[in-house]
Amino acid sequence: MQHLSVLRKFFIKYKYHLLLGIVFVAAGNYFRAWQPQVIREALDYVLEQLKAYQVADGPAKEAILGSLSGALFRFGGLVVLLALIMGVFMYFMRQTIIVMSRLIEYDQRKEIYDHYQQLDKGFTVVTVPGI
Repeated sequence: MQHLSVLRKFFIKYKYHLLLGIVFVAAGNYFRAWQPQVIREALDYVLEQLKAYQVADGPAKEAILGSLSGALFRFGGLVVLLALIMGVFMYFMRQTIIVMSRLIEYDQRKEIYDHYQQLDKGFTVVTVPGI
């Protein structure tokens, strides 16, 4: 890990990009964790309503089916909404972190070019045969 210490100055320079990316990662994971919870609640609700349907008779069965279909529609919409929110945060996370990585890459190229400009005119690159 010692060789990665060279990147420390870039992380400090672009700390706000990095922190914003971390916030987007956390927010995306928060909504990702909610999806299974909503699906669990939907399944529990369906099982509960099916048990009630089996013991009900006549008009009560129709009421149970009506409430079940409405609830499934709401649960499905909530799962889709959570997926969309998660996707938005994932998009912003990728954009933020990728922009930061491109800025770091640009700064590193600039440093290397400046270093090459400082080298002596007699500097030559030594090539290793076979590589």
